[in-house]
Amino acid sequence: MAFPVSAQGPVMEKKLQLKNGPDLLYSCCKPEGINKKQPVPLVIALHWGWNQDEPLPEYFSKSFLTGLVLPSFEQSGAMIVAPDCPSDKWHNEESEAAVLELMDHIRQKYNIDTGQVFITGFSAGGFGTWYMASRHPDKFSMAIPVASKPYEKWVEDWKDLPLFIVNGTQDELFPFAEIEKTVEVMDNQCAPIKLIKVQGATHYDTGKYISSLKYSLTWFRSVIGER
Repeated sequence: MAFPVSAQGPVMEKKLQLKNGPDLLYSCCKPEGINKKQPVPLVIALHWGWNQDEPLPEYFSKSFLTGLVLPSFEQSGAMIVAPDCPSDKWHNEESEAAVLELMDHIRQKYNIDTGQVFITGFSAGGFGTWYMASRHPDKFSMAIPVASKPYEKWVEDWKDLPLFIVNGTQDELFPFAEIEKTVEVMDNQCAPIKLIKVQGATHYDTGKYISSLKYSLTWFRSVIGER
């Protein structure tokens, strides 16, 4: 499987009128030539946490996209979409419904390769990634949670969805040893799993995670080739 490589266009601020809710704000970046015949991958990116004592700033997702996600996936030729969280967290039914509706909207509007649909997220967004992938494994090609740990119920019956996990060795919120234990338990299942150790990275050293995230699609390509 080859990934189309094309230059990324500018980061845009968009909004989607949800069927059963207010506008969902999202940031996105389209590869050049997306409207041509060749379908492109799709990366859904769930942003990190925010100050819960204040309303979520509009297009909070934009800094997440430009600071971490775009540098990690800009050579993939993917459509990258990063919504603003529509509730107080990513791992609940309100956010779940909004993300699924946004995905449907993007697939209807653009020529997306349904075999290359990836979900990723950092910290709070990592929780959302675990949550969404565990509940909808048929809608994604791979889950890429970063700097986060799943609840046990999300992984106890994990399907065969490939899982690329990235965590810092000095993460003070989600210790690496705990992530390793989770992976050891999941290794008894059938899903392809890769755990990437970001040496010396704390939870807040976000820039140190970029090189590991760049490798995620290369690993996915190798896993798919082995099947």
